[in-house]
Amino acid sequence: MNEYEAHMDYQHLHHEVRSIERTTRTVKISDLEGKIVGIYFSANWYPPCHNFTPILANAYEQLKNYDPGFEIVFVSSDEDQNAFDEYRALMPWLAIPFSIWNQREL
Repeated sequence: MNEYEAHMDYQHLHHEVRSIERTTRTVKISDLEGKIVGIYFSANWYPPCHNFTPILANAYEQLKNYDPGFEIVFVSSDEDQNAFDEYRALMPWLAIPFSIWNQREL
């Protein structure tokens, strides 16, 4: 895959990334331009990931207070929507919706 194809896949992936906090809000990918973005691939069923998530959440909160130009986007490897929702509730950062990621068209 060349750089153009990767860019097209990224654009196809979503014109939005969702953050599920107390309410659902949508963040456009263009809103992330100029920010440092970490992509967090994780799954609730894998113990090392599940153990690392609270550590990352603490570091994320500290970094966001220091530099609001930093963001994390969660990409789930969970087995279903319920597992995603339960695991996602532990995370203060953005996430690609499970329903979109689950299409596995990447």
